[in-house]
Amino acid sequence: GAPVVFEYNPNYNNIIGSIEYESDFGVATTDFTKIKAGALHRANGGYLILQAKDLLSYPYAWDALKRSLKTEKIIIENISSQYGFLSISSLKPEPIKLDVKVILIGTPYLYYLLYNYDEDFSKLFKIKVDFNEEMELNEENMKNMASFIKTHCVENNLKPFDREGVAKVIEYSTRLSEDQDKLTTRFNEIVEVLYEADAWAGLEGSQVVTGVHVKKAIEEKIKRVNKLEEKVLEYFKRDIYLVDVEGERVGVVNGLAVINLGDYEFGKPSRITVTTYPGEEGV
Repeated sequence: GAPVVFEYNPNYNNIIGSIEYESDFGVATTDFTKIKAGALHRANGGYLILQAKDLLSYPYAWDALKRSLKTEKIIIENISSQYGFLSISSLKPEPIKLDVKVILIGTPYLYYLLYNYDEDFSKLFKIKVDFNEEMELNEENMKNMASFIKTHCVENNLKPFDREGVAKVIEYSTRLSEDQDKLTTRFNEIVEVLYEADAWAGLEGSQVVTGVHVKKAIEEKIKRVNKLEEKVLEYFKRDIYLVDVEGERVGVVNGLAVINLGDYEFGKPSRITVTTYPGEEGV
């Protein structure tokens, strides 16, 4: 079948290829055996998958990829010679015809940034696919989640999860989705809990991971990041933050502010006040 290549380190040389040199008494020499293929060569006739953020973090890699896609050719040329950093005699391999589908993985923010500020982006990458961060909570998806847990444990030498342990992971997935009728598809966060629950099971000498171990892993994960929430609760207990929860007051209502810390969020009760005064008609 067609090759599928995922390049984890998409710098210029790894994408386009390079020509290596040997130093012989201060003289740089090379020959055709020193020509190294890049990811575009390995994926030619198939698919190349790249993380957009990683690609853009390397100088010249993005421009080199666009040039290859626009010309439909791979031209191996040392970056030092191409940009005039170092002028030395080098090989000039013949261009190779390119037929590849490039898949970029990135955030919506990065997509719209490239779409608005890079005129080549919309011409070269015409198809956009949004992946939902949640899925329906139904029997089929719960079975798929259980299968994912089992497969990940087998492939990474983790202890097996019993029914209660799987149920706790599914419950945690629902909490991450912030909807009791949904499951999250942010599997990286689920995997973190699997590893931590496995570690707690190991500390207790258990051969299987139970719901107790999963609950402990989740609680400890929260403890590591909820220091601000504990401080806010402390201020309420010490009457530093004041919120009336009984009676009525004119122009005052209680609200709930959600504080997002990236990997953790919590609610903080807040007092909202309104002041008005006589004036001209209208708002």
